[in-house]
Amino acid sequence: MIGAVFAACALAAGLVAISGGQAMASPGLKDEPCPSDYLCAYEEEQFYGEMSKVKVTDPDMTDEADRHIFRDHVESLVHNNSCKAHLYEKKNFEGEEAVLAFGGKIKDIKLRHLALKHPILSVKSEC
Repeated sequence: MIGAVFAACALAAGLVAISGGQAMASPGLKDEPCPSDYLCAYEEEQFYGEMSKVKVTDPDMTDEADRHIFRDHVESLVHNNSCKAHLYEKKNFEGEEAVLAFGGKIKDIKLRHLALKHPILSVKSEC
C-alpha cells in the first residue's frame, strides 16, 4: 500500500513515468549536462528539458533535425567550447547577434538577452 501511495505521489508530481513496468525520468524534467567543446541549447529555463548542441561553426542550422531547440524554443544556453560563440537570429550569420564567451551560461534568455528572443539559426566560433 505504501509503495502504491508513493508511486501515485511521484506521478502526480511529474517526477517519474511508468512504462512497461519500469520507472524512468519524465522527458520534461531531463537534466542533460552540456558536453565539453559544445554550445548547448535547452528548451526550458535553468538548463532543463531537451537539449540541442553544436560543436563547430554552422551557417545554417535549419537543415539539421538534431538542432531543433536552437530553431524552435531556446530558453537557456551553456557554452563549453574554448572559443567565443557568435549566435545569429538568421542563417549565414545575419540579423541580431549575441556573443557568449567560454563557460558562458544563460539560465533564462528572456531576462538576459533581448537579441536571443528570436530563433538561433546560425553559429560562428571565433578562436
